Amino acid sequence: MTLLGVAAIPAHDAVAASGISIRDVDVSEFPTVRLTVSTGEAVGSSDREVEVVENGLAVDVGEVHLLGGGDRVDAVLAIDVSNSMRGRPLSTALAAARTFVAGVPASMPLGVVTFSDEPAVLSPLAEDRASVERAVTSIGDSTSAGTALFDAVATAVTMFDTESNAQHNLILVTDGRNTTGDTDLAGAVEAAEAAGMHVFTIGLAGPESDEATLRTLARSTGGTYAAISPDELGAVYAGLAREFSSQYVVEYRSKAPFGTAIRTSVHLPVGSASVGFLAPGASGLRTETRATAQTPGFWAGSLGMGLIALLTFLTVGALGLASLQMDARRRREQQLRSRLVPQSVEHGWDAEAATGGDRPARMPRQLTHFADRVVGGSSAGQRLARRLEHAGWAIGSGEFLTIVVIGVLLLGVLGFVLASALGGLAGVALGAFAPFAVLSNAAGRRQAAIQGQLADTLMVIASSMRAGHSFQQSLDSAAKEIDQPAAGEFGRVLREIRLGRDTDDALEALVERVGSQDLEWAVTAIKVQRKIGGNLAEVLETVANTIRERDTLRRQMRVLSAESRISVVVLTVLPILIAIYLMIVNPEYLRTLTTTTAGKIISISAGALMGIGYLWMKRIVRLDV
Repeated sequence: MTLLGVAAIPAHDAVAASGISIRDVDVSEFPTVRLTVSTGEAVGSSDREVEVVENGLAVDVGEVHLLGGGDRVDAVLAIDVSNSMRGRPLSTALAAARTFVAGVPASMPLGVVTFSDEPAVLSPLAEDRASVERAVTSIGDSTSAGTALFDAVATAVTMFDTESNAQHNLILVTDGRNTTGDTDLAGAVEAAEAAGMHVFTIGLAGPESDEATLRTLARSTGGTYAAISPDELGAVYAGLAREFSSQYVVEYRSKAPFGTAIRTSVHLPVGSASVGFLAPGASGLRTETRATAQTPGFWAGSLGMGLIALLTFLTVGALGLASLQMDARRRREQQLRSRLVPQSVEHGWDAEAATGGDRPARMPRQLTHFADRVVGGSSAGQRLARRLEHAGWAIGSGEFLTIVVIGVLLLGVLGFVLASALGGLAGVALGAFAPFAVLSNAAGRRQAAIQGQLADTLMVIASSMRAGHSFQQSLDSAAKEIDQPAAGEFGRVLREIRLGRDTDDALEALVERVGSQDLEWAVTAIKVQRKIGGNLAEVLETVANTIRERDTLRRQMRVLSAESRISVVVLTVLPILIAIYLMIVNPEYLRTLTTTTAGKIISISAGALMGIGYLWMKRIVRLDV
């Protein structure tokens, strides 16, 4: 297992407790992170006994297994045989080395190097324990002058297979300082780091011991340093043997973005340890890993992109065909209307077209007819058709629902491609909600506009009747003198009466299209006067004055309730804007809400509660005046 120096802070920076430590951090397949944890004793390898916390957030542990097999561990014993080690220190070091060889697993490759004025390889890396023991025994009690400590480190590096996925360790014992050789401390550290080798230095107490150098060598390569007496050497070797034998690989999937600093803590039943490292950038990953990291899933593959292209092509084709049909039918409709509709008719969306069955097709006819059959006879379909009339839109309920379905599909697919399942759900909600919100807003604005013109319209009709005109002539005067949209609605009433429709029925249809309670009262007054007689002009003037007073009261109430209505908007929009801002400036902050099951449940629940709260607040501040 290789510690990536460019992507991780060396393992010696790990903070350990209770004798455990994090030896290696492998980010070669980021966002998959593998930690090599040394416990010094056997622990359960169940992921339920291991807890990993990354940047303060708990993450799911993918796999925990004992280091071995493809992730093997090997070690080289480097023993100082300079003259200062002659006698009891050397014999103790050899005995401790035998203890180490006996304590590590039989499958762990070992090698032996001695050094005095120059290093000598007595046994290359091998699993043959007999050859290692013979090499240790062959050292005997012979020593020589000089201490090529740094050259010994460089020689040990050449003994390891740096291309293998193994953990390389060098256990170096000496009682002196470097006095000869071609390598300095910086060169030794550089060679060890390049090979991914951890140097464990053991300094025997003595006048020539260079504690500062040995400590620097160990810490710079991710190992440890121990300053001991010869009598403690056996215990240190035995401890290292246990540490190498009880190492576990803990694998988890990081939630941190590429190129950011990460602090990870591992909690085991026997203790805890933490380590800091830097997540690599996408360009620093292996080719196959980078391809996996950049592939979000099915929709980024060739099949998914082909399906998206097909859906886009079909949608564009359907819209293009609908546009051609709409243009052809609109030209024909205009020719027919030019003979019946005067120039004062409201331009743009014409409410008249929404009432007939022969309206221009803005969507494929098969889809709109199917939607009409599904909802046409239901109460919901009738309410939708009435709402479309209130808005003055020249489309039927089936055509409107077809637009909603197409919008839901397109926005749902787009949201899923951009932000997986949660984005797809948000796209579906937006596609279903937005058309009805636009319709409601258009209907409200048009009703408010007609309501604002109603008093003046009634006064124009009353004044015309006082001048001696008939009711139809007064309607014609009102349709010509007032502005849209009221002009189009009253002009339509006049045209229907001229074509033979009963006056009361035409006025009732006007009330249904506009949806104004004040207009309903005015129409009721007109119908009563037509049946029992009386001065209709005076009645209309009285109704117009009443409507003006109600409008004045309504505007006053809107001023008094302005703060509450603004609060509804602020309380609804502010959380959404804050979430968007955090997603832009600090995506990691909200990552838990979009990547974990609990976070997704919380996000969906919060959205639903916000919707309920919005409807509740709107109900509270609504004025029925």
